[in-house]
Amino acid sequence: MIEYMENCDGFIGSTTNYEQSTIVIAGAPMDLTVSYRPGTRRGPQSIRQASHGLEEYSVDLDRDLASYNYYDAGDVLLPFGAVQENLCRISAVTAEILEGDKTPFVLGG
Repeated sequence: MIEYMENCDGFIGSTTNYEQSTIVIAGAPMDLTVSYRPGTRRGPQSIRQASHGLEEYSVDLDRDLASYNYYDAGDVLLPFGAVQENLCRISAVTAEILEGDKTPFVLGG
């Protein structure tokens, strides 16, 4: 399974089965070039929390999230201030998802 990951509240409708998924969500909670105040590292978890207030069906697109099989792998564990290490970890996680013939969907921060 994917290394460097931390469990979290999953995105609305995400499956618990990595093997059967075609899309893998991964959070990259990193404060890097933030001006005036930190906090972008909380972005991935905030997006997940907000997702639970969404409708699963889109009238405009005539599509339902239930027709997609996506897995929420959690957040990449990123040591504070270690920019190069963090970028390497994000790259490694993304590469592993791609090697599994899955589409990565990264939530930034």
